[in-house]
Amino acid sequence: MFEVRIEGVDQLLAKLNKYSAQITELHTSMPQELENWQREDMKRQYPNMQVDAGSDQTVAATSIWPRSRTDVRQRRHQAPQQHRPKQAGPVVRSNRPILRASLFDQLVERMKRLLAGATKWP
Repeated sequence: MFEVRIEGVDQLLAKLNKYSAQITELHTSMPQELENWQREDMKRQYPNMQVDAGSDQTVAATSIWPRSRTDVRQRRHQAPQQHRPKQAGPVVRSNRPILRASLFDQLVERMKRLLAGATKWP
């Protein structure tokens, strides 16, 4: 008969448990880092985030508008009625990207630093 003995499995199992704990902590630190990016880099006073935390994964998302959220609403002013043209000209909108490349690069760098610091092989 064959006999197989493996020694040192307990040490490897302890290392894997430590690594698993580090990855589990990322479920809370990643959304927090996304919120910090919005506050510091995007200069948002009130960050807009949706976080869906499950047992195996955490999904954090944010919405970025091309213009102010209040632009959509029609504003009514209390002013005297004046004669106005029947139809106004076209509204010219900016063609620049919604999220600037520099902000996206800052987010990528933040997440790389977080992963490098949080996941180290024990």
